[in-house]
Amino acid sequence: MSRRIIFLDIDGVLNHWSSPPAPLYFPCDPANVACFNRLVATAGAEIVVSSDWRNIMSWERLCTILVQHGVSGEFVGKTPSLDREGPFDRRPIRGHEVDLWLKEERFEGEFVILDDRGDLEPHGHRLVRTDPEVGLVEADVQRAMQLLGGATDERNNVVDSPLLQNVRDDDL
Repeated sequence: MSRRIIFLDIDGVLNHWSSPPAPLYFPCDPANVACFNRLVATAGAEIVVSSDWRNIMSWERLCTILVQHGVSGEFVGKTPSLDREGPFDRRPIRGHEVDLWLKEERFEGEFVILDDRGDLEPHGHRLVRTDPEVGLVEADVQRAMQLLGGATDERNNVVDSPLLQNVRDDDL
């Protein structure tokens, strides 16, 4: 099985606008975290943090807080940070940060980007855009599984996503 990566934004994915405040920097909604954990486990994926939180605190602190919020899985890195040219620069850069990580790591495998923003070019086709009013939900998990190529069983063999059971190969 090829390696699988989930690029994780935090705000709008692991939480939503009505999430209660948290004493640990950012809130995480237990339902959103449960969906994320199910995705990680089902896909057999590793986690790369692409959230702006990666620039606000140390990597160790960020991972510790995510684990304290119940996030499970293997954190294997964070995307590099590209600077904007001033406060009015609105160029989409998160997608380029993902692209840079993929190139630096010489990544070969499947990946999905979980984010509530849409500026993920050149990888917009790998984006599962969450609704920031609700965060990550089951429909997002199913879409992410499609992009990752299906679920894995306990032997790490790929099994078809239930969403693909009625789809013929020539429909893809």
